[in-house]
Amino acid sequence: MFHPDAPDPPVVSEVHATSCTVTYKPPQYDGGAPVAGYILERHTPGPDSEWITVNDSPVTDLQYTIDKLTPATEYEFRVAARNKKWISHFSLMSPKILTAEKPDKPGHPEVVQVIGTSVHLQWTAPCSDGGAAVTEYKVMYRTSEEMEEISDSVAATAESLISYTIRNVLQANTKYRFAVAAVNRIGRGPWSEQSEDINTFAGMLMFVCTLNLNVCLLLATGMDWLLDRTVESCSIGVAFGQSSFTDLADLAQNCFLWRMMSMQS
Repeated sequence: MFHPDAPDPPVVSEVHATSCTVTYKPPQYDGGAPVAGYILERHTPGPDSEWITVNDSPVTDLQYTIDKLTPATEYEFRVAARNKKWISHFSLMSPKILTAEKPDKPGHPEVVQVIGTSVHLQWTAPCSDGGAAVTEYKVMYRTSEEMEEISDSVAATAESLISYTIRNVLQANTKYRFAVAAVNRIGRGPWSEQSEDINTFAGMLMFVCTLNLNVCLLLATGMDWLLDRTVESCSIGVAFGQSSFTDLADLAQNCFLWRMMSMQS
């Protein structure tokens, strides 16, 4: 009876944030006795990294799920075969893997404001980033006829509530719904649930109000809407063609409220 040959390098699949599955094949030569089991080891790449045995007793199956891994960590694996008496040399290392997965889907986007063809969205971050930090978000819009992903990416922040305004993309007088997806270095996660339908419209009026309130201007403009609260001024946009004197009166009241909040902050 002799030592079995070393198996081929194992193959790693089903990689998650804290686990993965390692698959391997029997050695070409079993040493003159049937292979009784396999021993697996793992390590993190590096000059001082030690190989750690992951199974307490030889595994008889040709695959093994390794748990309790550290998220966002690189690992390599190797395997040895054992017959009744001898253990083979360990195989060459598996390809390096990263213990992470695509992030969960974010909360469904809520439409905070629609002004003309600009839509302001908010959504919550996913419950799990998959073991690797979310780097950006993708936004998708859908009409009754098409579904398209917006080319611009939304940068991820440490905040749990993310905001984004879609500008210069949507068509006027069109019904839209939206979805978002989180992205980490593994890839893009699933799309969120879709928002409720909203309708865009054409044209724009901009109402500019200073904290002095002695200077109030109504400007007809083709520019995108502006909502910019600073210590010196605040600006609120309303849709041209869909505003009435009542709308403008409400707008003036809102501007006054903005003034009060600015003075208190």
